[in-house]
Amino acid sequence: YKLGDASSSRWSLLDPRRPSRGVKLEYGGGSRCDGKTSRSISFHFECDRTMSVGRPIAVYGDCQFVVRWRTGYACPRKPSTFLPIFFWVLVSVGIYLVAAFYYNIRYCNLPLSIESFPHIREIRVIGAAAIMLVEQVTARLMSMSPQSRESLTGWRNYLRRETSSS
Repeated sequence: YKLGDASSSRWSLLDPRRPSRGVKLEYGGGSRCDGKTSRSISFHFECDRTMSVGRPIAVYGDCQFVVRWRTGYACPRKPSTFLPIFFWVLVSVGIYLVAAFYYNIRYCNLPLSIESFPHIREIRVIGAAAIMLVEQVTARLMSMSPQSRESLTGWRNYLRRETSSS
């Protein structure tokens, strides 16, 4: 017999007032049990932070089966605060730069050019430092890779042959 149909699956909270308790997965539309009732199965994934995948702790029911399963995966995640803060810092910096650019052109009579951006020298220094950092990290990674050493040696030999033949 069939316990349920995958197309009828439905996720919900075990307790809508306390989401930290866990989640429920229900399958309905199984084969007939007593002539009028369809079989169904409901997985109750209960939050237990001490477990990883966990295992079923109880299975009960005749026509409508319930499987209780304690697992750490049913626990709600703590939301990260880094991304929202980072986003709003970037938005604030962007608004500041645009507003100060407008102010410099409108009220300080600076020409409409890149030089009218506030702190343009500092922005260039930071950009140059970031490029140098990326170049150094790339060079360090390339020097640690045996394949890159071979290819660099091959290129050096090729360049030596080209310069010596000319």
